[in-house]
Amino acid sequence: MLWSIVVFANIAVVVGCCVFFFSMFDIVVYRKQTSAFMKKYTSNVSVYGQENNQKKYEKKDAMSIDFRKAHPFSAFKTEPSVLGISDKVKFSINSRGYRSPEVNEDKESGVIRIAIIGGSVAFQGDTNETSIISMVAQHIRNAGFAVEYINTGTLSYNTEQEISVLVHELLRLHVDLVVALDGFNDIHNFLHATKRLGWPARDKDIKSQGAFEYYPELSPSNELTSVEDVLAATRYYIDNIQIMARICKEFGIKFIACLQPWRDYSPEYCFRSGGVNQAEFLKGKFYCEARRIFSDMNKNNFAKGVYIFMADIFHDKKYLYTDEVHFTDEGNGIVAEKIFEFIKNDF
Repeated sequence: MLWSIVVFANIAVVVGCCVFFFSMFDIVVYRKQTSAFMKKYTSNVSVYGQENNQKKYEKKDAMSIDFRKAHPFSAFKTEPSVLGISDKVKFSINSRGYRSPEVNEDKESGVIRIAIIGGSVAFQGDTNETSIISMVAQHIRNAGFAVEYINTGTLSYNTEQEISVLVHELLRLHVDLVVALDGFNDIHNFLHATKRLGWPARDKDIKSQGAFEYYPELSPSNELTSVEDVLAATRYYIDNIQIMARICKEFGIKFIACLQPWRDYSPEYCFRSGGVNQAEFLKGKFYCEARRIFSDMNKNNFAKGVYIFMADIFHDKKYLYTDEVHFTDEGNGIVAEKIFEFIKNDF
């Protein structure tokens, strides 16, 4: 009897180890597949303090530089007043932690002030000027209007964090337009980072994220995530979009929500009941449900906002993607032009 218990105990340990290994394998493979973005922004990058031009970080390998810092309201945000330079990118962060020019709380008369909230896709661009919101500003400028732009995009942000930025920061800056470019991190974080809906991505090895242990950790596992779980995550995302839309309407701010491009999106996910890659299948369900709800919100003119489904905007230009969700400056230009189409008659 004792021998049987020992055998079964050993089997349980082996099975448990296998489950852990394969769940970690999925996450590690994903990080390898999507590391191109982080390599671009952290490999051989010299980061300087803008005030005294003193180097803050030496050149390091990919993933070893994290230019985010802990923040009391939004968990973390981009470190203010730094300048990052490499042979591939140049990013300049202002004193508020935005990848855009300095901005005063008071706005000059006749100036249109626009802002973007989102994750790394909102942040991306080989230079500040080739970020999406900067390109939108250029379209407005070319139309003959004075414009200022604010890029609050922060790596790995989800919509819960975006609400914090909107309420605690952008409302004070008297913005006329807010663009929320997001969606992917809301489902990605849920599948790969934490099972707690709305919680930011967590990594104990990253100083900006390691202090947020309010609840016991709920480890993610794609194999244990059901379609019902994903629909709940979609509903959470939509709720946050609607909260931001209502806030903007109340303050007289035009609001545009863009469900961001995703390389692997296909309408087939809306009809499939399963897939070879479980994570990809579940993300597909998220995008399909969000697309359906966006359509209804547009029909009902929800909170006077605009809700744009952009998942397949590069369906015939997949070469623009540098990984599953990030893309080149050319792609930034296409997204910016699409956004401008929805606002060009508002000025």
